[in-house]
Amino acid sequence: MTLARRAMTAAAAMALVASAAEAGAWAAPAERTPVMYTQGMGPAWGGPARRPHAFTLGADFGVSKMRWSRWTNSGAGGRGHLLGCAGAQGPCVKYLATVTLSRVKVHDHTRYFAAMKITGKHRKTVHLVMRGGLWRQT
Repeated sequence: MTLARRAMTAAAAMALVASAAEAGAWAAPAERTPVMYTQGMGPAWGGPARRPHAFTLGADFGVSKMRWSRWTNSGAGGRGHLLGCAGAQGPCVKYLATVTLSRVKVHDHTRYFAAMKITGKHRKTVHLVMRGGLWRQT
């Protein structure tokens, strides 16, 4: 290959890279996955997060040490440690729980999961829904 031909090939390659970079700058941003509102006792619609490590669902009721195995546009799932107490004096239960999020809705231009199911070995399944920006047991 001659020197002139190599220079033309290099110039063409650089033009191709530059046009691809320019086209990428104008591309629409990818849609983000839904959030989960994590502050069960905070202000309504508080604490939007993706793949939170912990979240509260009410006074003395929450999940910590979450490890999400799936977080998509239609659902999410993972495992964590549920702690639930019957008031400040107890009794309390703590167990490894499986958390499943579903039913995507929109609030203030933000997509969020509006339904949650919590299961545990030899435990009663807990169903919650997001109403008015707070998690409520059904």
